[in-house]
Amino acid sequence: MRFASSFRARGSVPILVAWFFSVLPVSWAGQPDATNGLVIVEFAGTHADIREQLVFSIEQRGLAVSNVAPVGEMLSRTRTDFGVARDVYGAAEIVQFCSARTAHAAARVDPRLLLICPYSIAVYTLADAPGRVYVGYRQPALPGLGASADAVLIQARTLLEEIVGGISP
Repeated sequence: MRFASSFRARGSVPILVAWFFSVLPVSWAGQPDATNGLVIVEFAGTHADIREQLVFSIEQRGLAVSNVAPVGEMLSRTRTDFGVARDVYGAAEIVQFCSARTAHAAARVDPRLLLICPYSIAVYTLADAPGRVYVGYRQPALPGLGASADAVLIQARTLLEEIVGGISP
């Protein structure tokens, strides 16, 4: 697995930070919040162990991780620039990957469905909750594109659910 050297260079930081913070206000029981489609699942263990299990679950399905964004490191490194007194996260990364099968199916249905790739799954610990690891993702949703697009989005949501469900610490 590699860390993207372009993480800082391409201006992705604001987008990734916004996404990462958007996964926080959800139910900790792993159920999606009905208003925002976010899913967070809590695990006992270490960040490294759960991240390893997440990557294994992705690879077990014949998929390859394309990027691991070290969002927690960036937030820790820049927190004093924004007047933040302490780190929120012990460790925080966003693991990105895509499924060629789903991407091809999506492109055939509607070229706008390109927006669902890459998939991003956050894995993080909170600084004040040692021994607990959170894994979260946004359920892909692009309303109003029709039944065929909805079928592809269901396929994508199922894939994400199965990947996170495949984590066995």
